Amino acid sequence: RGKSTLIKLVTGQLKPSQGRIGLGSNIVTGYFSQHQTDIVRPAFTVMSEVKRLAAPSCTDLQLKSALGLFMLGERYWEKKVEELSGGEKNRLVLSTLFLSRANFLILDEPTNHLDMESREALMDALSAYQGTMLVVAHDRYLLSEVVSEIWELHADGIEVHECGFDEYHLRKKAREAQELEKAETTRVVRTEQKIKKREQAEMRNRIYQQIKPLRKKYEK
Repeated sequence: RGKSTLIKLVTGQLKPSQGRIGLGSNIVTGYFSQHQTDIVRPAFTVMSEVKRLAAPSCTDLQLKSALGLFMLGERYWEKKVEELSGGEKNRLVLSTLFLSRANFLILDEPTNHLDMESREALMDALSAYQGTMLVVAHDRYLLSEVVSEIWELHADGIEVHECGFDEYHLRKKAREAQELEKAETTRVVRTEQKIKKREQAEMRNRIYQQIKPLRKKYEK
């Protein structure tokens, strides 16, 4: 919760209610969202859209290599975008990110709708990527393979874990186990306190019942 809002703040789609967000002067962002396939024009061919969205300095060989990396070989080049499946459109948009010369990739659920081969191709490309990435994903395999730092969102801010996802997951499980043990200990203590209070109340009641006739006799 809040992850998509954070990304929209970073990309400038939303304005912060407090504070400010700024990117360095040399930062070139490449953004991919679950709805990013809207940026490709349905009536145009795959090759024409790649040329339009890639950096102007990209050569024809680089364009074709990027398409090949994302399993969009020669038979796709003259296909219209509207003829592609949802997964193929995602792969097309992802290929343009690596041709845009971006040094900061912002990825929101990039493996959604991708088949296994496409996911592997994406992870190979991300692993070889030299820039910075901000990745939001539920794909644990992707996070394990490409992420080197975890940001955990809380109501009062962001907690940064300077470790990979696997180590973060182990730490979190250990922390949850400690919290569970602490909660169980607290529950046991409270239960024992309730039992003790009940026993004390029963004892007071017994004493009262014993003293009551004696008190009446004493008053007489």
